[in-house]
Amino acid sequence: MLPAFSAIYYLLDAERPVNVWHRLDSDDTHVLIDGGPVEYVLLHDDRAPARVVLGRDLAAGQTPVLTAPGGSWKALRLLDPDGFALMATVVTPAWTPEGVRIGLDPDAAARWTGAAPWLTAAVIDRLGRP
Repeated sequence: MLPAFSAIYYLLDAERPVNVWHRLDSDDTHVLIDGGPVEYVLLHDDRAPARVVLGRDLAAGQTPVLTAPGGSWKALRLLDPDGFALMATVVTPAWTPEGVRIGLDPDAAARWTGAAPWLTAAVIDRLGRP
């Protein structure tokens, strides 16, 4: 029986500033615990591409929590190259090895390039490298 959820935490820092393109079958909630801000790019077939900043400055439109629906591609990037971000993620239902894909394939990258003015080939490439 599959657990209802799984949770992990990880650190983005100068040595690993990017959480590369990945796709989960399950919903994926990211929580900024400390540090930041973090750029979060979300690609979902049913929606326009989204770029959200995970951070603590709510007045500037940042948010400390974001849920990516299952089936969406996402990548995160630390905005301050000298900073850090301690992140947690809760996956519902639980993560399984069969339910994840790492790395945006070339066809998907070509399809999404230019889908928004800010979603350039350079942005897609930058979020594909740790």
